[in-house]
Amino acid sequence: MQLGRSVRPKSAPNGRRFNCGGFTLVELLVVIGIIAVLVALLLPSLNRAREQAHAAACLSNMRQLAMAAGMYADDNRGRFPAPAWIGDPEPDDWIYWQTGLDQTQGALMKYLGGYNANLLRCPSDDVTSHISTTGLTGPDQYLYSYSFNEGMFNHNARVNHTQVIVRSQILHQSEKVLLIDEDGRSIDDGCWWPTSPATNDRNVLSNRHYYSTENVTDLTRGRGNAGFCDGHCEPLERTDALLPQFYDPITDAQ
Repeated sequence: MQLGRSVRPKSAPNGRRFNCGGFTLVELLVVIGIIAVLVALLLPSLNRAREQAHAAACLSNMRQLAMAAGMYADDNRGRFPAPAWIGDPEPDDWIYWQTGLDQTQGALMKYLGGYNANLLRCPSDDVTSHISTTGLTGPDQYLYSYSFNEGMFNHNARVNHTQVIVRSQILHQSEKVLLIDEDGRSIDDGCWWPTSPATNDRNVLSNRHYYSTENVTDLTRGRGNAGFCDGHCEPLERTDALLPQFYDPITDAQ
């Protein structure tokens, strides 16, 4: 081949030229359409797989918290720390979260290897959307996902100066809820109090991992992650979370 000489497309015997390479516009549109259909078919499965991974990570976080609470009780004659209720911060709150407090000083932090915000948050929970409330320290927003059972952490007993529950008094510990992954639209502190007269429909077990949409008012649908007094964690039906046999430390199984 000589330099400068143009290369012409090959011709068929009848004199027509071949068009080598490339797609027509119709072919491209067909390929794009097929890809769009495949994505639409696979996206729900991918979302479910992602949520299952988030649910597993959430349960892992809760196991560590349940174990930390157990270790704290072992070091304090069976007594759990305070539940970090919004109304009155206590020196032994399991987590320091109100404005002006040092998050690294919560009672459970040393048992968790130090303060780690990711360990205290469910991967599927948008903590910035949590409601803001007004406590004794002013307007505050609870930027974590988990809350401990008031009945085990003795908020009511502390307020009323009555005998607190210690770990050895808790009946059927494998069935008693110690902490929950709380609904992002109900959580306002680190205390889960299912019978609180002050919160009514709040303190709701989140169903974000196991139901199509998180719903704070319909307590009959779905289930959520819960940690139990013996240290294990598993999903719990929302309806069960409202039964005394699951939340009350001294109620016998029905």
